[in-house]
Amino acid sequence: HLDWRRRLDDFISENTEQAAMSVEDAGSCEACLLGKWIKANNDSESMDRLVTAHHSFHRLAGQIVDDHLNGHRSMARRMLMGIAFRKASRDVVTALIECYRLEVESSK
Repeated sequence: HLDWRRRLDDFISENTEQAAMSVEDAGSCEACLLGKWIKANNDSESMDRLVTAHHSFHRLAGQIVDDHLNGHRSMARRMLMGIAFRKASRDVVTALIECYRLEVESSK
């Protein structure tokens, strides 16, 4: 998911044309590798927090890309660097760590 986040950063920063991203890609929870993994492994309650955090992250990412594509580039950059998106990114990582911890505990 960190690679996906870097791609979003590159797109908003206009660092590379290869980082092109649509609103649908940014807002889709199934378009990134983490989303595909969640879909294949979402068979336990421990995944609920991760699913919620992942959906929130992509909802904000979709809004950021929509703003950027509609000419609101400074707003998109502010949202990308803002507290809400940083919190959404952190929540995904925290939820992943919690899923891992619960899996390790249940395998003992």
